[in-house]
Amino acid sequence: MSSGYGGGFQEHRDGPGRWADGQDPYAVEQGSSASADPYAARPQEADGFGPVFGAPQSGASGHGTAPSPYAAPAQAGSAPYGAPPSGGPQYGGFAPVPPSSGAATAGLVLGVLALTMCAGLTAPFGIWFSAKGMKETGPEAATARSGRGLAIAGLVTSLIGLIPLLFILAYVAVIIIAAIATAAGA
Repeated sequence: MSSGYGGGFQEHRDGPGRWADGQDPYAVEQGSSASADPYAARPQEADGFGPVFGAPQSGASGHGTAPSPYAAPAQAGSAPYGAPPSGGPQYGGFAPVPPSSGAATAGLVLGVLALTMCAGLTAPFGIWFSAKGMKETGPEAATARSGRGLAIAGLVTSLIGLIPLLFILAYVAVIIIAAIATAAGA
């Protein structure tokens, strides 16, 4: 039975479950390494949670086990992996980061609150904490602290958040002045 491609490809099936040469091309040969069950039981630790390291692995190929690619090289007098080499100082480390200024963080939080929810009521406190944070993070500070950018951002957001507070105070002042003027004129 031809597939119609000029005879280059021949169908080898003679019906359901039968092949022309009598062999199944997908069958696994007996004794080959492909016949090993990949789900076969492997040696377990005493508690049953994993393979025993260093235990011989089972394999149907009969070739033994290959050395582990993660094993340390067997050299006399060498340190195992992970052990620092003996000798001089080690270079390449980074200096620890100084602690961040709490006042700078508080100034930023109060400035964001002044912008978003509090109609500027927290802005004066944000300005004060941001100024304190800028003093703590400046180059002339007694102890080195990080967070200079937080302090600057807190100062900016607090100053912008101060604008609605000034409008509210001006509105209240105008109403009070108007009330006094109408009471004095009557």
